Formats: sequence, C-alpha cells, structure tokens
Amino acid sequence: MAHELDCSTGRYGIAYVGQKPWHGNGQELTENAPLEVWTKEAGLDWEAIESPVFAKFGNDEILLPQKALIRSDTKFHLSTVSPDYKVVQPKDVMEFYRDLIEHQGYRMETAGSLKNGKIIWGLARTPNHIDMGEDVVNGYLLLATSFDRSMATRAMVTGVRVVCNNTLMASFSGSGKDWISITHGAVFDKERVQKKLGVYDDSWKIYSDNLYKLANKKITDNEAKDFFVKLMVKDETAVAMEHLYKPNIMNIYQMYSGKGMGSKLDSAANTLWGAVNAITQFVDHQMGNQKNRLASAWFGVGSKLKQEAFETALKMAA
Repeated sequence: MAHELDCSTGRYGIAYVGQKPWHGNGQELTENAPLEVWTKEAGLDWEAIESPVFAKFGNDEILLPQKALIRSDTKFHLSTVSPDYKVVQPKDVMEFYRDLIEHQGYRMETAGSLKNGKIIWGLARTPNHIDMGEDVVNGYLLLATSFDRSMATRAMVTGVRVVCNNTLMASFSGSGKDWISITHGAVFDKERVQKKLGVYDDSWKIYSDNLYKLANKKITDNEAKDFFVKLMVKDETAVAMEHLYKPNIMNIYQMYSGKGMGSKLDSAANTLWGAVNAITQFVDHQMGNQKNRLASAWFGVGSKLKQEAFETALKMAA
C-alpha cells in the first residue's frame, strides 16, 4: 500500500484534480466536480459509528466507560475513545468547503484518507497565489482529522510550490491565524474555524510578506550548511562539519545547491527560500519509506521538520 492510503474498499482512498499527486495514486476528477462526487471518489462516503464497549468476565458483561468508533461501510475498528470524544465525520470535513467553493472562489484539489480511514483530509486551492517570476506558490486550505487519537482536528492555510509540487505544511505567517487545532473534546464549528483561520482577512498578506523575506535573503554556502546541520542533527555539541557527510544532509545540500527542483530559480538560488525548499523536497519526496511518507510529510515527523525549517529561516531573515 503506497503512502498508507486507505485501500479498504478496493481502491486508493484519494481523489484529485489537475496534476497527479506525487505519490502517483488516486481517482482523477474533473474541475468543479460536486462535493458529493468528491466525497464518493475520495472514499469518504461513510460515517464513524459510535458503539458501546463491554468487557466479559466469565458469564458477566460489564459496560466500560469507553466507546468504539467503527467505519459504517467496512466495519473496521478505527479506535476506542472516551465517552466525551467528539467525532468529526468525513461529511463534516467535506462540507467545511461548500460555502468557500460556492461563494469565495475556492476549489477542491485533493481529498482522501490514510490508515484504513483513521486519518482523513480535504485540501482546497484558494484564490490566493504568490508570484515571484518563474516561482509561484498557490494558496491552499487544509482540513484534517483523525479517529485514532493520533491528532486533533487541524485546519490551516498553507501553500504548494508549483515548480516542484512541494507542500509547505507549516504555520508560516506568524499571525496566529493560519493554523488552528480543535481537540476532540470540543464541538467542531466550521464558521468559527474559518474565522479564526483568517480565511476572510489579511493572513495571506502576512504569509506572502514572509515568503518574500526568505526569497530576498541571500546566504553563504556555510550558512546553508549550518542551517541543514542544525535541523538534522539535534546534538548541539556536535561539530557541524563532521556531520555534513551524513547521506541525508549531503543530499539536502546538493538539492539546495542546484540538483533540487526549482533550486536554480532566482528566488531560490543562494537564498533562505531555497534552503527551506530543499528541506521540503527531502521530506515530501525522499524522507523515510514510501509507505508512510505522505502521513509523515503532512501530519507527522516530516511536517514538524518543515515547520522547524520555516521558523528557523524566518528568524535568520529578521
């Protein structure tokens, strides 16, 4: 199973429009397909059914203070959670985008699930984009949730760099309005989430300004090497040059210095923006194994590494 995509119904649990996702799987849809079609083709036309949990002791059954979450279509056990665990259903994820698509110029670009449905997401392209000549970043709005307690419901404004399809899964603006996490102890309120995200305000302007800061900040080769070593080697007492020859760090440096997608563009060559994208390309296309790369790049260790790269680069550009 590539990238832990849900295959429990006999096909990959992902739908997309436009360029085929870099993991190479899924159902291709036409532009402006109805949300109902998206829901079905992305394999999200099911519900998480709540069921009581019993323990058996001899001939006695005891009702436990828990509930099981079961997929309505495959009967797959998603998880066992506390009674106050608030479920965000697949239809809730998809309906989150309806008003934005119909009235704000958004369009769905990918949706799907991982790990037999334990994690689900929708990703919509917004009307926003950042144009730096040949280097373009399109704006996106991600909503994802889990049924296995691995993460809270997440909503965030992010970007995808067109030249390499790198997904910039990081809180980037510094405004506090491009990322929100809703615990499963709280009721999901889509209007409140959209407002807090800054969907209707100037958060993208802050996002754009910070991206330009990185693209306009030139760095030396030694600064780039130090940047990669500090991100990849957590032992602060280590001598940086002794670790540059570790395969991953050398690979990232080579992508930064000319081998990476878009690395020779004016915006990226010898800049912090180029350094950030070398890390991002490594996470999205090479880090770990193919089976879990998508989950890591969007929701796990890879996402955290991209977040740290952005935050470190922004401090350097200040």
